[in-house]
Amino acid sequence: MKIASLTLEGVLGAPDGTFSFLDKAGQCVPVVLFRGESRAGKTSVLRAIAAAKEQAGAYGAPPRPSAFRKRGRASGRIDATWLLSEEEQELGGLGEREHRTELILDDEAVQPLVDPGLRKVFTNVEGGPGLGGLELVPPGRHLAPGAEPLPGVRDASLRARETADKYAGLGGWIVDRVLADGAATLRTVTDRGVVGTWDRTDSLGPVREAIARLLPHLRLGEVEPRLGGYVIRFDRDDGARLDLFDLSSSELDAVLLAIVLRRRSHAHGMLLVDEPALTLGPRDRTERFLAITALATDAQVLAASSASELAGVHAGQLDLALDDGARRGGSR
Repeated sequence: MKIASLTLEGVLGAPDGTFSFLDKAGQCVPVVLFRGESRAGKTSVLRAIAAAKEQAGAYGAPPRPSAFRKRGRASGRIDATWLLSEEEQELGGLGEREHRTELILDDEAVQPLVDPGLRKVFTNVEGGPGLGGLELVPPGRHLAPGAEPLPGVRDASLRARETADKYAGLGGWIVDRVLADGAATLRTVTDRGVVGTWDRTDSLGPVREAIARLLPHLRLGEVEPRLGGYVIRFDRDDGARLDLFDLSSSELDAVLLAIVLRRRSHAHGMLLVDEPALTLGPRDRTERFLAITALATDAQVLAASSASELAGVHAGQLDLALDDGARRGGSR
């Protein structure tokens, strides 16, 4: 799924208006950047997009409509137009590529009916070719020492939610993958009596590559046991070897983003990233943003940032400056 247009009326924190995300050929632009200072509504627009998707088909419990309505407003709505891939059309048994959804911001209102096929597409968490879904990456994201990975069902239910600690346990996710790879290699040794380098399982290969793209000076190393637990090692190009939580805050954020980008497919899906370049200087912000968009292969990236230097950095980028009135569609 990709979003073609969005209309907001009475949405908490967001400006009223219609946004078009189509280029001159009628295709969804690959990168959208919502720019503006604090309180311009950038984050609120990302929330509205996620809410529109969740109302049509939620990964977990559906959102409470009134939670998105401006205080003092008697009504409000979020309208969205979506373009599906051929695989999504096939999954839902849908003959049309374009579909419109409406969320009325009233808990007592009867919400418009959603085609069962479209709901099937929007609730799909299994992924697969052309079935990327939606991921909302909040600004308060973080990794935390000792945090356990979320159970699969809980993790999937939070994909489109702005829950700050939903990624806290991704360090544990890395450890789990390494242990699973070791178990798979041991089974191969047991079955064959010998194992070659080509037989070794490395399910973290894509994550390693993503980390190298986001942090060219850093390499994901080994996972080592320590005091009944495990530590994740990283090697810097200056020869230093560091534990995961010895990295800087910007490095930790890049590791988190690398895992988010690679642990499940976002192909033909949507990646909503709030402040994609936390705690970085202007030049590094630009490089980080370009790396994120490059790694989000065939995904539609919608980002919110107060960093003006991110404007126009991607060849197919649409910039929407929410604090100067430039918020009603059109590509740059």
